[in-house]
Amino acid sequence: MNHLVEAFSGWDPTGTWATDMGGVRFINRTSWSADRRCLLITEGTLDMSALPPDDSDDEPFIDVSGNGIIWFDLTTRKIRRKYVTSMGLVLDGEVESVSSERLEMRFTGTDAEGVALDARITSVRKGDQLVSTFSDMTYDGRARTPAWAREPMTARRE
Repeated sequence: MNHLVEAFSGWDPTGTWATDMGGVRFINRTSWSADRRCLLITEGTLDMSALPPDDSDDEPFIDVSGNGIIWFDLTTRKIRRKYVTSMGLVLDGEVESVSSERLEMRFTGTDAEGVALDARITSVRKGDQLVSTFSDMTYDGRARTPAWAREPMTARRE
């Protein structure tokens, strides 16, 4: 039995997802790996200087700033995520609930300066859109939500 595939209840989270953030196009590419036992995530910004020709099947080049992996932990019977960025942010995530249209995950970790952080991210799929909402955020043990996380973020599948 493949617990990770089963947990997504028919939703395939793979593909290229784009979010426009303040004039910057943020790209998330997610793909299955290890015989669909984990999901690999590459994130970054679109490099407009390295776009393939219009008639090409190549993916546009992204300037990678973060990588992640999602897997089913057989020991704890939980879906986990590990995320690291080029700036030094390190997050460990654990899925609190998942269905074919909704994923709720709790993250803990440290930012680039070593400050502890904690957050809940709830992502809801609506067709080819994924709307992510940040809540219960703390930095260094104090409740704080940065400006970029105060409003839901919408990613569109390309």
